[in-house]
Amino acid sequence: MPYFGLNDTMFCYGEVLQYDFSEYQFRYYWDKEIAEGDYFEIDKPGDKLLWIIDSIGCLGIERFSVVLCPNPLYAPNAFSPNSDGVNEAFRLFRMGTYDFNLTIVNEWNETVFSAEDITQGWNGKKNNIEIECPIGAYIWSATYKDVNDHQIRIETGEVMLIR
Repeated sequence: MPYFGLNDTMFCYGEVLQYDFSEYQFRYYWDKEIAEGDYFEIDKPGDKLLWIIDSIGCLGIERFSVVLCPNPLYAPNAFSPNSDGVNEAFRLFRMGTYDFNLTIVNEWNETVFSAEDITQGWNGKKNNIEIECPIGAYIWSATYKDVNDHQIRIETGEVMLIR
């Protein structure tokens, strides 16, 4: 019975797992797609099946799981918009995010910045225009959905504005 010993594996958002069995003289049927061939790419998590048929018709079945690696939201804890070209804006970082909303409030719970684009950063000014916010701690709250499970996530944190 043909057997490769495929193990459960993990891949990160945006990556593709590639399997190439062209050096073996078997026939392969991959997963629910019933894709025939000796080369296969996996770009979605889930339980996978590979049917292997050798030259005399013996059937082997490989079962394995593919899971996504952790994809946390990264938020710096301080920034310094002082025109030195380093840490000039506060912004969040995460792959595979949509329906994003960021709100930053001051100590009186007044909104000083909000954005619907994860790539947009806060420059330390009220609504990113003219009036500089004072040095101190600010609370941020982000809501977003993940492209893989489409679940709403809410995360909060604190950032120090330093000049």
